[in-house]
Amino acid sequence: MRRIYLGLFIFSCVYLLAAPECFSQGQEEREEKMIREMERLKAQEVENAYKAAENTQRRPLTPRVSCRVSVFSGYDSNVNLDTKRKGDVFESILFSLDYRKPITEDIKFTFDYDLYALNYNEYTDTSSILDHFRLGLQKKFSPFVIGTGYDLGMLYYPYNEDGDFLLHKGFVYLGQDILKRIYHQIQFEAGLKDYTNKKALLDTIDTYQDEKRQDKRLGVEYRLGSLVNRRLRLSFRTMFLVNDSNARYVDFYDYKAYQASSGFDYAILGNLYLISNFSYLRKDYNSRTVTLKDYRQRDNLYAGSLGLKCKVNEKNSMSLVYSYRENSSNDSLEEYSGNMITCGWQYNF
Repeated sequence: MRRIYLGLFIFSCVYLLAAPECFSQGQEEREEKMIREMERLKAQEVENAYKAAENTQRRPLTPRVSCRVSVFSGYDSNVNLDTKRKGDVFESILFSLDYRKPITEDIKFTFDYDLYALNYNEYTDTSSILDHFRLGLQKKFSPFVIGTGYDLGMLYYPYNEDGDFLLHKGFVYLGQDILKRIYHQIQFEAGLKDYTNKKALLDTIDTYQDEKRQDKRLGVEYRLGSLVNRRLRLSFRTMFLVNDSNARYVDFYDYKAYQASSGFDYAILGNLYLISNFSYLRKDYNSRTVTLKDYRQRDNLYAGSLGLKCKVNEKNSMSLVYSYRENSSNDSLEEYSGNMITCGWQYNF
């Protein structure tokens, strides 16, 4: 909590007015952190992008299934993503299943499932379980690939049911191989974030509507992946997103966001890889104002990770990753930073 030197009365006013907003914002940030962490643990973006290019060149009409489980443990220095910076030890497990079934030589059915469970030992309210399904159809129009599908994410907090939600998303994309070593893709998506227990804000920060909170989302995403050589892979991703919530109080959750990220993995020695990812997220709120001010809130989230991954054999690998994130905002109550160290083991079936 920032220091306020204007006396006990002003301090009390600031606290009573700002605390509910900070709690709501913190909940939003934890949800996004949970999803980002699952995506990072599942695979490096560059591997996903190049795998998509590789898959478009496969023609056998036989289904292909891949399955893996990963176990992680580490320390998070700022669990609640706030200025208090309370840390905790965590454990997590990730199960992933990918299924590809060619229908014809040019049409393919895809299905992905992920189950990610995260447990904090002390701050159990932030422990959560994420179920993720994604299915689609993909057609080859040489040299392009066009696809469409449906994505469903279900986030569940065992000790904090107000955070539970379903995230539905429909998408369509167009991809292309460039010189066999580069793949790029543009994707358009529309989604609905449907909270199962949390009611929408009414006209003040502490009054609520009878209906549950819902956020409508529209976004466009561009990805680029390249296998530079046998040792180096690169990736780039950028996204623009519009979020429109049914919360009435100063359109509290309405914003426009822009995100850009880049990553690489590099084979240092044999089966030892250096892996890294850096990202920037800008949020411009439509109407939400800075605490006790009359200008709109702007957030800038910076995040980066650097680590090592060792492939012990064809089925087993181990990793050690350091991550840092920092939110720079024009509202000092929303600023935070934190570190995370994660060690993990993955088994491929």
